[in-house]
Amino acid sequence: MGNHLDKHSGNDAATVRLQSCGELTTTTRWLLRQMNDCRLSGDPTGVDRVKRQMVGTHLSFVRRCVGSKVPASVIEDVSATCVESALRSRFNGTTEAEFRAWLRRIASRRVVDYYRRRDACVSLEVVSPSAFAAGEDIIAATDTGAVIGQQVMALKAKHREVVLRYLVAGEPASDITRVIPGMTVGNVHKIVERFRKSARASLNAEVPHAQ
Repeated sequence: MGNHLDKHSGNDAATVRLQSCGELTTTTRWLLRQMNDCRLSGDPTGVDRVKRQMVGTHLSFVRRCVGSKVPASVIEDVSATCVESALRSRFNGTTEAEFRAWLRRIASRRVVDYYRRRDACVSLEVVSPSAFAAGEDIIAATDTGAVIGQQVMALKAKHREVVLRYLVAGEPASDITRVIPGMTVGNVHKIVERFRKSARASLNAEVPHAQ
């Protein structure tokens, strides 16, 4: 897995050693200073070079952002698309928190892209089981991810987009209304609530005694 992502990020042995030694935060701060110097000196090539290094030091973070949202079999592929997107995108922040938030947004969008595919495998949960207030007995006794994933894929295209953007990407309802024609904030909340109820009902149906 690591080698596949390293190929995209330009990661090298020195970077891996820094990550394993727990020096990630110190390294990131140093790289951010280097990036700011490149910006001030009008060196876009230098900015891109430093950004590539920063992404390379955050491969594990990218995997964590993706890992809880997609099947284990595609974590590497989806993570690689995140890295590719990050390398193509502009980062304008100046702090590590901003950099991680930027990577997290990219990861959320790539996860949504994955679930837009009609052939997407949905063997893991799309959203946290806690979103449905499902009991531990239900979660333990069923393939929760498969049940929830099937619910997502059964939605109408527009409703599926709402659920993915709201629950997976974490986009505010007001932002969703700006990208989906005819959608209101009230509509977003109704669609999400109906989806949650439907998913809970499906989970309960898997374990009748837990209702």
